[in-house]
Amino acid sequence: MTRPSRTRPVRTWQSRVTTQPQLMGTAVEANPDGFAERFTRLLDRIVAAPGCPVGEFDLLAPAERE
Repeated sequence: MTRPSRTRPVRTWQSRVTTQPQLMGTAVEANPDGFAERFTRLLDRIVAAPGCPVGEFDLLAPAERE
């Protein structure tokens, strides 16, 4: 007996980030792409390991460690 294939439709979403330098510092204002890359990296890791606490994810890229 074969089971019917269950596939989920691919969904996409967009977001906009509005920063407040007095709360987040000027680094985000100076490098918004870096902020977006880290946020995307975090979301990818959450999806890959949904049971892991968010605080355990490493947000830095290997090049940022040097």
